[in-house]
Amino acid sequence: MQTAAPATPAMPNPHSLDPEHPAAAGLATRASARREAGAVAVAMAGLVSLAVVMGIGRFAFTPLLPMMLHDGTVTLHQGGWLATFNYIGYFAGAAVCMFIRPDAVRMLRWGWWPPCC
Repeated sequence: MQTAAPATPAMPNPHSLDPEHPAAAGLATRASARREAGAVAVAMAGLVSLAVVMGIGRFAFTPLLPMMLHDGTVTLHQGGWLATFNYIGYFAGAAVCMFIRPDAVRMLRWGWWPPCC
């Protein structure tokens, strides 16, 4: 014959979702504030992540080239051409930026184009 376990009285839960519970008095305001801060935090995290990834991607070629050569992914001749085109791209970008004198207002408008126009 099995004996039933004694029933334990229900303990009050301070983290209850019951809106009338005293601990949940400011829950709605805190949750909405957290949601708004969450959107800004997600946007900032995305901004920082993109900046870091683009920076790493831009300068990752030089330290990765010896590993690609060692693994046999590229030959020395192919690696030389890849490095040449990479540095030509840097030089062309620097030369273009040296000779272009864009209007600051126009550049701001181009940078903010989707939200403001």
